[in-house]
Amino acid sequence: MKTYILFCAFLFLATSCYAQMPAGKNFGFGAELGEPSGITVKYWTDKTHALGGTIGSSYYGSPRIDVDYYWHYNAFNSSVVNLFVSVGGVLGFGDYRDGWWYKKDKYESRKGKMALGARGAIGINILPRTVPLEIFVELGVVESLLPFIATSPEAAFGVRFYP
Repeated sequence: MKTYILFCAFLFLATSCYAQMPAGKNFGFGAELGEPSGITVKYWTDKTHALGGTIGSSYYGSPRIDVDYYWHYNAFNSSVVNLFVSVGGVLGFGDYRDGWWYKKDKYESRKGKMALGARGAIGINILPRTVPLEIFVELGVVESLLPFIATSPEAAFGVRFYP
């Protein structure tokens, strides 16, 4: 078991070292569709780490603000396609409609004026070497913390341009 854990840790570290960021570009902006939908930005701190955010609309509130920290891994042994994971926070203003959570053996929805939560996601990004674009797909989950406790799945597709 210890050998397996050490092998996985080595593989994790080895693949993360070769993840790629857009060639010579640190800052990108674009659009994201799904949950959430809106304007997205990303700032690469190095070849494997980045900070990102989205402002847009969602069931969690409109406007909704996300801030995430990304880790990129070269899980596919490719200089174009990477796997990433992210963690961050979510702040929603206005009515959070169709936000679902489990209560007494059934799902219910709530309405309110502001919501605060934590967010995690896993996804794939494509960074073509000839064009300054990032195309990504992510699946995530939001754990609402205020004004109630709830868990909601999310999925999004987007494109960022690196000028």
